[in-house]
Amino acid sequence: MNKRTWNDSIFENGIEKKYSKCDVIHTSEDICYSMGRVESGSVKICRVLPSGKEIVLKEITAGETYAELIVFLNINYPGWIIAKEETVVKEISEVKIFEYLKMRENLESFLYGISNKMLGLTDKIELLSFKTLKQKLIFLITKNNNLTIKEVVISDLASSLGCSREALSRSISDLVSEGVISHKNNEIRIINEDKLDKIFI
Repeated sequence: MNKRTWNDSIFENGIEKKYSKCDVIHTSEDICYSMGRVESGSVKICRVLPSGKEIVLKEITAGETYAELIVFLNINYPGWIIAKEETVVKEISEVKIFEYLKMRENLESFLYGISNKMLGLTDKIELLSFKTLKQKLIFLITKNNNLTIKEVVISDLASSLGCSREALSRSISDLVSEGVISHKNNEIRIINEDKLDKIFI
Protein backbone atom coordinates (compact mmCIF):
# COMPACT_ATOMS: atom_id res chain seq x y z
CA MET A 1 0.00 0.00 0.00
CA ASN A 2 1.26 3.46 -0.82
CA LYS A 3 1.80 5.32 2.44
CA ARG A 4 0.08 8.33 0.98
CA THR A 5 -3.21 6.44 0.63
CA TRP A 6 -3.61 5.34 4.26
CA ASN A 7 -6.73 7.47 4.71
CA ASP A 8 -8.41 5.76 1.75
CA SER A 9 -8.13 2.20 3.05
CA ILE A 10 -8.83 2.94 6.70
CA PHE A 11 -12.23 4.46 5.92
CA GLU A 12 -13.49 1.58 3.77
CA ASN A 13 -15.57 0.32 6.72
CA GLY A 14 -16.52 3.76 7.97
CA ILE A 15 -20.06 5.07 8.48
CA GLU A 16 -21.13 7.70 5.96
CA LYS A 17 -23.43 10.59 6.89
CA LYS A 18 -24.78 13.55 4.93
CA TYR A 19 -25.09 17.07 6.33
CA SER A 20 -26.66 20.28 5.12
CA LYS A 21 -25.02 23.70 5.38
CA CYS A 22 -24.61 24.82 9.02
CA ASP A 23 -25.44 21.36 10.42
CA VAL A 24 -23.47 20.52 13.57
CA ILE A 25 -21.47 17.30 13.20
CA HIS A 26 -19.90 17.42 16.67
CA THR A 27 -19.83 19.94 19.52
CA SER A 28 -16.99 20.76 21.91
CA GLU A 29 -18.94 18.87 24.59
CA ASP A 30 -18.88 15.61 22.62
CA ILE A 31 -16.29 12.99 23.52
CA CYS A 32 -14.25 11.91 20.50
CA TYR A 33 -14.65 8.18 19.85
CA SER A 34 -14.10 8.23 16.10
CA MET A 35 -11.94 9.68 13.35
CA GLY A 36 -13.53 11.34 10.35
CA ARG A 37 -12.87 12.24 6.75
CA VAL A 38 -14.71 14.71 4.53
CA GLU A 39 -15.86 12.83 1.43
CA SER A 40 -17.37 15.86 -0.30
CA GLY A 41 -18.08 19.46 0.65
CA SER A 42 -16.23 21.07 3.55
CA VAL A 43 -16.44 21.59 7.31
CA LYS A 44 -15.02 24.06 9.78
CA ILE A 45 -13.71 23.48 13.28
CA CYS A 46 -14.54 26.49 15.41
CA ARG A 47 -14.88 27.73 18.96
CA VAL A 48 -17.71 29.88 20.20
CA LEU A 49 -16.76 32.54 22.75
CA PRO A 50 -19.07 33.51 25.64
CA SER A 51 -19.85 36.67 23.67
CA GLY A 52 -21.24 34.50 20.87
CA LYS A 53 -18.38 35.30 18.50
CA GLU A 54 -17.19 32.38 16.42
CA ILE A 55 -13.48 31.74 15.87
CA VAL A 56 -12.62 29.36 13.03
CA LEU A 57 -9.68 27.15 14.00
CA LYS A 58 -9.46 25.18 10.78
CA GLU A 59 -11.30 24.46 7.57
CA ILE A 60 -11.32 20.89 6.23
CA THR A 61 -12.09 20.08 2.61
CA ALA A 62 -12.81 16.87 0.69
CA GLY A 63 -10.18 14.17 1.26
CA GLU A 64 -8.91 15.67 4.51
CA THR A 65 -9.31 14.05 7.91
CA TYR A 66 -10.05 15.20 11.44
CA ALA A 67 -9.69 13.86 15.00
CA GLU A 68 -6.89 11.41 14.14
CA LEU A 69 -4.68 13.03 16.80
CA ILE A 70 -7.23 12.70 19.62
CA VAL A 71 -9.34 9.65 18.78
CA PHE A 72 -7.40 7.40 21.17
CA LEU A 73 -7.53 9.86 24.09
CA ASN A 74 -11.31 9.83 24.64
CA ILE A 75 -11.36 13.57 25.23
CA ASN A 76 -13.68 16.30 23.98
CA TYR A 77 -13.43 17.62 20.45
CA PRO A 78 -11.33 20.82 20.41
CA GLY A 79 -14.24 22.78 18.95
CA TRP A 80 -17.51 22.55 17.08
CA ILE A 81 -17.36 20.72 13.74
CA ILE A 82 -19.88 22.33 11.40
CA ALA A 83 -20.72 21.72 7.74
CA LYS A 84 -19.93 24.77 5.60
CA GLU A 85 -22.05 23.47 2.72
CA GLU A 86 -23.76 20.27 1.60
CA THR A 87 -21.25 17.78 2.98
CA VAL A 88 -20.68 14.04 3.21
CA VAL A 89 -18.55 12.78 6.10
CA LYS A 90 -17.34 9.25 6.79
CA GLU A 91 -16.29 8.28 10.33
CA ILE A 92 -14.60 5.17 11.71
CA SER A 93 -14.68 4.15 15.36
CA GLU A 94 -11.68 3.71 17.62
CA VAL A 95 -12.38 -0.04 17.81
CA LYS A 96 -12.27 -0.43 14.01
CA ILE A 97 -9.12 1.67 13.83
CA PHE A 98 -7.37 -0.74 16.20
CA GLU A 99 -8.50 -3.67 14.03
CA TYR A 100 -7.09 -1.91 10.98
CA LEU A 101 -3.77 -1.23 12.69
CA LYS A 102 -3.15 -4.90 13.53
CA MET A 103 -1.51 -5.28 10.12
CA ARG A 104 2.03 -3.91 10.12
CA GLU A 105 1.62 -2.34 6.69
CA ASN A 106 -1.48 -0.48 7.84
CA LEU A 107 0.23 0.67 11.03
CA GLU A 108 3.18 2.05 9.07
CA SER A 109 0.96 3.96 6.66
CA PHE A 110 -1.16 5.35 9.50
CA LEU A 111 1.91 6.54 11.41
CA TYR A 112 3.20 8.13 8.21
CA GLY A 113 -0.01 10.13 7.91
CA ILE A 114 0.02 11.13 11.58
CA SER A 115 3.66 12.23 11.32
CA ASN A 116 2.84 14.46 8.35
CA LYS A 117 -0.04 15.98 10.30
CA MET A 118 2.22 16.68 13.28
CA LEU A 119 4.80 18.27 10.99
CA GLY A 120 2.13 20.62 9.69
CA LEU A 121 1.09 21.52 13.24
CA THR A 122 4.71 22.22 14.17
CA ASP A 123 4.97 24.65 11.25
CA LYS A 124 1.78 26.40 12.36
CA ILE A 125 3.03 26.75 15.94
CA GLU A 126 6.31 28.22 14.69
CA LEU A 127 4.37 30.54 12.39
CA LEU A 128 2.37 31.85 15.36
CA SER A 129 5.59 32.69 17.20
CA PHE A 130 6.36 35.52 14.76
CA LYS A 131 4.99 38.96 15.57
CA THR A 132 4.61 40.59 12.17
CA LEU A 133 3.00 39.50 8.93
CA LYS A 134 6.25 40.16 7.07
CA GLN A 135 8.06 37.73 9.37
CA LYS A 136 5.39 35.09 8.84
CA LEU A 137 5.53 35.50 5.07
CA ILE A 138 9.32 35.20 4.94
CA PHE A 139 9.17 32.12 7.19
CA LEU A 140 6.64 30.50 4.88
CA ILE A 141 8.82 31.16 1.84
CA THR A 142 12.03 29.86 3.42
CA LYS A 143 10.81 27.00 5.63
CA ASN A 144 11.72 24.31 3.07
CA ASN A 145 15.15 25.81 2.37
CA ASN A 146 13.65 27.44 -0.68
CA LEU A 147 13.59 31.07 -1.75
CA THR A 148 10.52 30.87 -3.94
CA ILE A 149 6.79 30.20 -3.71
CA LYS A 150 5.24 29.39 -7.08
CA GLU A 151 1.62 29.50 -8.22
CA VAL A 152 0.71 31.92 -5.45
CA VAL A 153 -2.99 32.47 -4.81
CA ILE A 154 -3.27 35.48 -2.49
CA SER A 155 -6.50 34.31 -0.85
CA ASP A 156 -5.04 30.86 -0.07
CA LEU A 157 -1.78 32.35 1.19
CA ALA A 158 -3.68 34.82 3.39
CA SER A 159 -5.68 31.94 4.86
CA SER A 160 -2.46 30.06 5.66
CA LEU A 161 -1.08 33.14 7.40
CA GLY A 162 -4.31 33.92 9.24
CA CYS A 163 -4.76 37.40 7.77
CA SER A 164 -6.88 39.27 5.24
CA ARG A 165 -6.01 39.49 1.54
CA GLU A 166 -5.64 43.25 1.89
CA ALA A 167 -3.15 42.98 4.76
CA LEU A 168 -1.11 40.38 2.89
CA SER A 169 -1.08 42.45 -0.30
CA ARG A 170 0.23 45.45 1.68
CA SER A 171 3.02 43.39 3.24
CA ILE A 172 4.01 41.96 -0.13
CA SER A 173 4.06 45.46 -1.66
CA ASP A 174 6.21 46.73 1.23
CA LEU A 175 8.70 43.88 0.85
CA VAL A 176 8.88 44.48 -2.91
CA SER A 177 9.51 48.21 -2.31
CA GLU A 178 12.22 47.36 0.22
CA GLY A 179 13.96 45.15 -2.33
CA VAL A 180 13.55 41.97 -0.29
CA ILE A 181 11.29 40.03 -2.64
CA SER A 182 9.94 40.09 -6.17
CA HIS A 183 6.33 39.29 -7.02
CA LYS A 184 5.70 38.44 -10.66
CA ASN A 185 3.45 35.99 -12.50
CA ASN A 186 2.05 34.43 -9.32
CA GLU A 187 5.55 33.81 -7.99
CA ILE A 188 7.13 35.30 -4.88
CA ARG A 189 10.91 35.12 -4.76
CA ILE A 190 13.42 36.37 -2.20
CA ILE A 191 15.95 38.46 -4.10
CA ASN A 192 18.07 39.85 -1.26
CA GLU A 193 18.87 37.46 1.60
CA ASP A 194 21.07 40.06 3.29
CA LYS A 195 17.99 42.11 4.17
CA LEU A 196 16.18 39.25 5.91
CA ASP A 197 17.88 39.76 9.29
CA LYS A 198 16.41 43.26 9.65
CA ILE A 199 12.89 41.87 9.27
CA PHE A 200 13.33 39.60 12.29
CA ILE A 201 14.82 42.24 14.60
